[in-house]
Amino acid sequence: AKSSATKTFDIRDTESSAWTAKYAASNNGIQIENFRLTCIDEDTSGDTCKTDLCSNCPYGTFGMNCTYSESSPCRRLIDENSEGFPLGGGDFLREFEMLEDENMSKSYQFYYSPVYVPVDDMNGLIYFSGRRWYLAINLPLLGFTIRESFLAVYEAGILPPQSSLTPSVAYVSETVDIVSVQESTSPLGLEWYAASREEDENGLPIPDKSRRSSTYFSCGFCHNGTNPCLHEGICRSDGKCDCKNQTSGPLCKVKPVGNYTNGTV
Repeated sequence: AKSSATKTFDIRDTESSAWTAKYAASNNGIQIENFRLTCIDEDTSGDTCKTDLCSNCPYGTFGMNCTYSESSPCRRLIDENSEGFPLGGGDFLREFEMLEDENMSKSYQFYYSPVYVPVDDMNGLIYFSGRRWYLAINLPLLGFTIRESFLAVYEAGILPPQSSLTPSVAYVSETVDIVSVQESTSPLGLEWYAASREEDENGLPIPDKSRRSSTYFSCGFCHNGTNPCLHEGICRSDGKCDCKNQTSGPLCKVKPVGNYTNGTV
């Protein structure tokens, strides 16, 4: 394989260039999709990464270079447009929150992106694979809640490989390759599909494009600068809105029903 031409001998100059693989039937080779070299020695503030590609990012930062701020990714996901993902028995998963320790001083990640669990301790887990987001349901919990189970194995350093979660994967997002222009540190605004029986080159389920889910996540964690409460609602320190003017919903989007005449709504 080879990169595009560079002006210097510094391999870092290939960071934004396409790579091609040698192919006998083509003089120009075949362009390699989803491949890119990037420097991970230090983040934008100059702090040297510790180990494992900046896996020790300071709390509230994410990404291979720890460049995403605490307001991105979103800490609470909510599907306001549908019932959410069916769990069985009439239950649905429609609201998730970032998995953090009890002191909210440490967040847990797969591929430099947060892990999300249902807010009501129902059995589900949203995580990133490096290419797509996955929702695994009905995981074996051994008598614990999903939050307790995940924290226990994470803290013990025996986090199961993602392949072990594959049998429980029910839904898969559209592709958002890591360190690409589509990279996303949370599944906000992505399309979701039922998991196919087919797998990718890493043994992970691919989306069944014929079975699209109506679920569409928006951020339910308010932030005065980036995600404010609407209609004069007040954003509390815990990321929840105190709604005014008889509005409701995570960000006070839902207007009152009836003849409410106050002109602010």
